[in-house]
Amino acid sequence: MVGKDLQRVVFLSVVEAPWEDTHNQIRLAALRAEREHELQRYQSLARGHGLAAEYEIALDADVARGLEALALQVAARYPNAVFVAGQVVFQRPSVTTRFLHNEIAFSLQRRLLPRGSNMIILPVRLPHEVWPANAPE
Repeated sequence: MVGKDLQRVVFLSVVEAPWEDTHNQIRLAALRAEREHELQRYQSLARGHGLAAEYEIALDADVARGLEALALQVAARYPNAVFVAGQVVFQRPSVTTRFLHNEIAFSLQRRLLPRGSNMIILPVRLPHEVWPANAPE
């Protein structure tokens, strides 16, 4: 049973589109379609639990900037929105893994808080077998 305060879930995602890729429209369209497929799965899962659910997707060279723009659009539609992001927890974190996988959530939080939008960052623990043996340490 979903709490009465949680009425809607909006999944946000930004496909990183570096400048050089903007000229490769076929590749960008494929990346966007793949991400949209993932978001539709999340949307279906949320709806299966009785939540109104939708998603927003964008292409941007700066993922944090793109997420900020999407979040501000959502906050304009839903003024009491609370944003949730995941922080991947590694068994053996390194500077590289922290920067590549976790800095976006904290960057977005720093951008949204001064604008009056609340954001919660939750730990995401992945099974050890997800990471290859040669993953950065």
